[in-house]
Amino acid sequence: MFAALNSFLTRLGKITDPYWAYVSMLLHGDGVNGGQNNTFLDGSTNNFTVTRNGNTTQGSFNPFTPVYPYSVATNGGSAYFDGTGDYLSTPNNAAFSFGTGDFTIEMWVYTSNLAAYQTLIDTRIVDTTSAYGFFIDNAGKPAWYDASGFQTSSTALTSNTWTHVAVVRTSGVLKIFQAGVQVYSAANTNAQTPLGSIVVGRNVASTVFYTGYISNLRVVNGTAIYTTAFTPPTAPLTAVTNTALLLGMSNGAIYDNAELNNLETVASAQISTSVFKYGTGSMSFNGTTDYLNTSPANQNSFAFGSGDFTIEMWVNPTVLGAANKFLYDGRLSVDGAFPSIYVNASSLVLYLANGATQITGGAISTATWTHIAVCRSGTSTKLFISGTQSGSTYTDTTVYLNNPLRPVIGSNGPIGAYWNGYIDDLRVTKGIARYTTTFTPPTAAFPNQGP
Repeated sequence: MFAALNSFLTRLGKITDPYWAYVSMLLHGDGVNGGQNNTFLDGSTNNFTVTRNGNTTQGSFNPFTPVYPYSVATNGGSAYFDGTGDYLSTPNNAAFSFGTGDFTIEMWVYTSNLAAYQTLIDTRIVDTTSAYGFFIDNAGKPAWYDASGFQTSSTALTSNTWTHVAVVRTSGVLKIFQAGVQVYSAANTNAQTPLGSIVVGRNVASTVFYTGYISNLRVVNGTAIYTTAFTPPTAPLTAVTNTALLLGMSNGAIYDNAELNNLETVASAQISTSVFKYGTGSMSFNGTTDYLNTSPANQNSFAFGSGDFTIEMWVNPTVLGAANKFLYDGRLSVDGAFPSIYVNASSLVLYLANGATQITGGAISTATWTHIAVCRSGTSTKLFISGTQSGSTYTDTTVYLNNPLRPVIGSNGPIGAYWNGYIDDLRVTKGIARYTTTFTPPTAAFPNQGP
């Protein structure tokens, strides 16, 4: 009865997706043609070139209350730094020299690594010089560094939580704020003069990196934006007067409409606006180097436990045969338990779990859009091709626990087995088996919101 009511209301337009709260990932691929997630932009009037180092990526995961459909203007995004070589750098410029005057540096941070020093920004050339920097110490407390040494917050951050942090100097007093609350204050008239560029996520010695997410980093030279307790921003920051640098981290072309994941576009994985099923584009993979990797903030969304789940997508292969080609790989290692979907050398769609192929489905064709779905309902896992069950039912009692390095889209990760072609409207739903019997494949793009 509930399902029938939902179906009726959906047709009336009252409900777009009654199971939206269960969506772990939704990739429409509707970005700009050729777009990837590796070009970072400065939103200030200086329009500084921002150099990406390592595999720093950006996407729709953000600190603000979600609004659907996802909008860059409303919710912005964030950058993910993996702590092993990721950072951003800007040119050395007088715009970052504060002298003895007022300034504000602010951002949102989200990290789980609070037991080790981490770098938010650093402007030094050598480790023994002063200049200035903003760090998180090994007690999880934000700390400003200049000629006076470390000046540290009285309060530690909370792990895996978005927190607005700001360091402000107002009329010769340095203040640190967390979540709008003042957590440090002391006289400070040091000349704040960078000796190099502003580097985000790495210290000068390349020994202290940042692990986690940063959103809406803004540097304002000459203005103390905050002087007393305040309510943190509830929307993306803008370039106010005296803004020297503004990194919104929201220039990703392949973004998650559920606002839960940032996708790293490895090699030339990109948007195609010439071949797509619905919307304005799809995700394109070259078959030799391309794939998408997810960042770990919400990986529990892919830990299905013993519950129901659905993994579905539209696929359009350019080349088949010769070797396995992965569409979705949820494993931590090649023999891991997590669900994976791939196409073998005979063009057959297969479902892999618990380290072995569990369902062998039918064949698909090149240059043709085909809907593929895998659903577990109770202990029964089924593979559907074009709305019809394909292959046998797999009896699955596996408890799929957290798997922080996956999923990967378009490959089985750095090992290979790359998809050659296009993927559109990829959706992962945790806790719901959307299809249990024959169904009509979706006739429009998946909806972006629930009731």
